[in-house]
Amino acid sequence: PTNLQVSASPLPTGILATTFTWEAFELADKYSVHIRNIGTGSVDMNSNITGTSFTKEGLEPETNYEFRVVSVCGGTIAQPAWQPFTTPSGLTCEAPTNLQVSTSPLTTGILATTFTWEAFELADKYNLTIRNITTGERINKSNLTTTSIVQESLLPETKYEFRVVSVCGASSAISIWKAFTTPEGLTCDPPNNLAATTTQLSTGILSTTFTWESFELADKYRLIIKHGETGSEHGVNNLELTSYTVEGLDPETNYQFRVVSYCGGTSAISEWQTFTTPAGLTCEGPTNLQVSTTQLPTGILATTFSWEAFTLADKYSLQIRHGETGSIQGISNITGTSHVREGLDPETDYEYRVASICGGTSMYTEWQTFTTPAGLTCEGPTNLQVSTTQLPTGILATTFSWEAFTLADKYSLQIRHGEKGSIQGISNITGTSHVREGLDPETNYEYRVASICGGTSMYTEWQTFTTPAGRTCDAPINLQVTTTETPSGILSTTFSWEVFDLAETYTVQYRNIAVGSIQTRANIGSTSYVQEGLEPDAEYEFRVASICGGASDYTEWTKFSTMVEYTVLYAIASGNWNDPAIWSYTQNGPTLGRIPASTDDVVIDGFIIEITEDHECGSVTLSNTNGTTALQITNGLLSVTEQVLLNKKDNNAFQCEFSVSGSVSVQIAEGAP
Repeated sequence: PTNLQVSASPLPTGILATTFTWEAFELADKYSVHIRNIGTGSVDMNSNITGTSFTKEGLEPETNYEFRVVSVCGGTIAQPAWQPFTTPSGLTCEAPTNLQVSTSPLTTGILATTFTWEAFELADKYNLTIRNITTGERINKSNLTTTSIVQESLLPETKYEFRVVSVCGASSAISIWKAFTTPEGLTCDPPNNLAATTTQLSTGILSTTFTWESFELADKYRLIIKHGETGSEHGVNNLELTSYTVEGLDPETNYQFRVVSYCGGTSAISEWQTFTTPAGLTCEGPTNLQVSTTQLPTGILATTFSWEAFTLADKYSLQIRHGETGSIQGISNITGTSHVREGLDPETDYEYRVASICGGTSMYTEWQTFTTPAGLTCEGPTNLQVSTTQLPTGILATTFSWEAFTLADKYSLQIRHGEKGSIQGISNITGTSHVREGLDPETNYEYRVASICGGTSMYTEWQTFTTPAGRTCDAPINLQVTTTETPSGILSTTFSWEVFDLAETYTVQYRNIAVGSIQTRANIGSTSYVQEGLEPDAEYEFRVASICGGASDYTEWTKFSTMVEYTVLYAIASGNWNDPAIWSYTQNGPTLGRIPASTDDVVIDGFIIEITEDHECGSVTLSNTNGTTALQITNGLLSVTEQVLLNKKDNNAFQCEFSVSGSVSVQIAEGAP
C-alpha cells in the first residue's frame, strides 16, 4: 500500500493511542502492520487487518519507532520499506483544583456538607478524605465518579479539613488540605396545641385520639400516657404523623399525656396535658344458643355451636365440658357467631356456654346440655388387586390397587416376603393405588391394606402374589451404515439400528481396520448416530451396545467402506451454477446434491451455465465435445484459484466460439494460466 501515515495522542487514562493509515491496494484482501522499537529492536506483528487503518495502544512515549504495512493478496504478500516516527510525551496525573465546601442544616437538624472541585481531564475517579482537626478522626470516600459529594452528620461548630485525590488509571495525585469550620445546628422544639378526644366503639371499647401540631424539624414523635399524676407511664415510639389513637382506656378515669419531638439526634418534650374518659356501656352474653352434630366421611363427629350476635361484641369465647363436673375445654377469639368442634366422643352427654367479648369485658351465658349421636366404624378396603410390569431400565414396577372405603381419608400398605418376611410399610397414601419399584423377580410376596379413618384403622387379610421373571438387556439388531458427502466435501457416516424396548441409551464403537484404535460415542438417545470426518476410501467396522440401567453386550463388528472423495465436478444439465441438481461426480452420473466448493475443479461440456452471484472454484474447463457450451455471468464474480482451460475442438459437429460480453466477471489468481 501507499501513502502511509501515523498519528499519536494520549487517551484519558494517559496511555498513548497510535493510529496508522494507508491507501488500499486493489488486489489486497487484508493487511499486516509491523511496528519496531528502533532502540530495542522488538517487533510487534498485527495481522488479518481488513481495513486501511489500525490503532495501537500502549507504545512508549518519546520513543523512536518505525513501521511498515504488508499487503496480503491471496497467497502472496508485498512488503514496503520501514517508515520512522517518534511518539509524543505522555501526560501526568494532576490533583484537582478549586476545592470548595458549603454546609447547611437539613429539616431534621442534621448538617449536610457539600464538597466540590474542578475535574482533571485524565482522572477517571476521585478519593475524598475529611479529617476532624481536633480528634484526628477521618472519613474516607473512594471511587467517586463525579466532582462533588454530600456528607451528612458532621459535628456543628467544629474545625475540619479535607483533600481530594485524582486517580488516573494506575497513577494518582493528591491535593493539599483545605480547612473549614461547620456552622452551629438548629434546636429541637416540642410540639404544641396538644388535644385528646374520646368516643365509644360499637364494641363498647373507648377509643381516644391524641393530636398535636408538628414541629418543622421533627422527623418523628413519641406519645406518653399515664393514670393521673402518679401512674406508670406508657409510651408509643416512632410516630411519623401528628395524631395517634389508643383503644381500651378505662371509662371515667383521669389521664395525663405529653408528646416528644425527635429532630435527628436531639429531642424536646411538651408539658403534661390532662383529660378524663367518659363512662362505657355494659357487655352482655349472646342469645338463642343452638347445637347440631354430624359425622364426617372420616368417621369423626363434627359438632356445630351457633348463637345470635350481641351488638357490642367483637369476638366470642366457647366453653365445653363432659356433664356438669367434667374439665372445661375453652375456644377463644371466635369472630363469627358459630364454631365447629371435631372429635367429641359419640353417645356422650356434654354442656356448653358462650361469652361475648366487648373490649376487656365479657359475660357468659348459662350452661346448655346436649348428647352426641353414635359414630360409624372404620373398615378395610375391598377388591384388592396387584399387577407387575418391567420398566425400560429393567426394574420391576408393581401396582397395588383397591376400592375406596367411604370414611377413609388415607391408606397404609404393608408388603412382606412370604408369611415370615420382614414387613415394608408405606403410609399416608391418599389415593386407591400405589406403585412399588424394585421388588425381586420370580419371588413370592404377601400384602395388605389398612383404611385410615381419623385416628382408627382396619387392615385387610394378607393377599399373596408372585412377581414375574425380569428381562435381560439385549444388544440392538439390524445394524446399518451409510456414507455421504457434506456440501463442504467432508464425509458424513450414519450408523443406525433397530430399537431395543428396554434400552434408555446406546453406545457406538467404530474403528479404522488399518489403524485399529477404537473410538467410542456414549449416551446416544436415539437409534442412529452421525459421525463426520472418517477417512475416504477406507475399511471400517462398528458395533453397538444397549444401555438398560446397566449395559448389554456389544453386537458383532459390522464392516463397511467409506466412499471415494471426489474433487472434480461435472455439469450434467444446463441451469444456474447455484442449483445442486445440475452437478455430478462423473460426466453422466447421478445428481450430487451440492454445488462446487472453492477447491473443486469444474468441467462444463455441452451445457449453458448461468452465474447470478459470487462463486469460487479451483479451475474451470470449458469444452464443446458434447454440444454448445456457454458460461453466462449476468451478475456476481467467479473467482478461479488455478486456471481457466478452453478446450476447443474445431473439427467437431459443435463449433466453439469464445467471446467476452460487457457483463462477464472472471477473476483468476495472479500467476495462473
